[in-house]
Amino acid sequence: MNDKRRNEKLAALLSKNLAPRDREDLLRASEQDPELDRSLRDSEAIWELTGAYRSSTRGADTARAWEQLEQRLDAAARPPLAEDTPVRPIGRARPRIPGWLQVAAAVLVLALVIGRFVWPAAPALETVTTAAGEIRELVLPDGSQVWLNENSRLVYAAAFTARDVELVGEAFFEVIPDAQRPFSIATEETVVTVLGTSFNVRAYPEETRTEVAVATGKVAVTATHDTAERIELTPGQAAIYNRQTNELQTAPVGSAPAAQAWRTRELPFDDVSLRTVLPALERYLDRPIRVANPALLDCTIRHTFKSRDFASVKAVFDYNLPGLELTEAGDTIVLSGVNCGG
Repeated sequence: MNDKRRNEKLAALLSKNLAPRDREDLLRASEQDPELDRSLRDSEAIWELTGAYRSSTRGADTARAWEQLEQRLDAAARPPLAEDTPVRPIGRARPRIPGWLQVAAAVLVLALVIGRFVWPAAPALETVTTAAGEIRELVLPDGSQVWLNENSRLVYAAAFTARDVELVGEAFFEVIPDAQRPFSIATEETVVTVLGTSFNVRAYPEETRTEVAVATGKVAVTATHDTAERIELTPGQAAIYNRQTNELQTAPVGSAPAAQAWRTRELPFDDVSLRTVLPALERYLDRPIRVANPALLDCTIRHTFKSRDFASVKAVFDYNLPGLELTEAGDTIVLSGVNCGG
């Protein structure tokens, strides 16, 4: 039974409009659902406080309960006794509560009872965070694996009935296939929907873009500002959402393998232009790279970087692109030269 249908039945139970068969189904469901059973018991306690409900929900005579409540309200609304009517005080006098106030209180109690069913309590959430320089690996309740990069946060419902998570930062996902329950990752600007695949999502608030890169399977990416804007990605493809222009576009082929460098500690390129290599290399080294000659961006390289040491990266460029030179200017790396071959 879905939440909407269950809430309708609960409301009908309180308003005496629930069919006997549906009532039996609801009570049977409460035996299997501790949260639902607790909600029913809470409602019984509230009814008892009003004096209108003196038996448990199971087997209760709801018609009689409503009749008693109406009698109590009618009695409260009767006109006061005449002045010459003899009154014998018994015990301590109690202040009389106006009928309209009792009616208002009863309505409020009923609203609270119904509201508990129609607007159930928010589900318990699990939050996983990482600090600077920390990478965490975790397994979600459905068996899907997540690698959470540094300075990131992942939030999901503990029950994980719906496979929905929220991500701030960067994470790599290996999702267990489930055709009946799509897996969804929400960032500030995008929603990524999959059935079963592996992919990387980077969505740091301080950066100007959100990136989704697919390793295996198929992924759909939607911009939250325009749900009609949807891109489907296959292995080796990436999507980039530009926060400044609000545009969602497919990234150049070749950027997807580099997206996992933070997790694998390797940065592979197979005849990819420096126009694509250098942004990934900046992230891999965590250092800015300045190009003195823009023509060098058309040079290509085939190599898998396995070290973040500047000397090792420089040696790779010296061997593969002898016409280029890497130097350091403070924290910035400068790429200069005349052409790719010397």
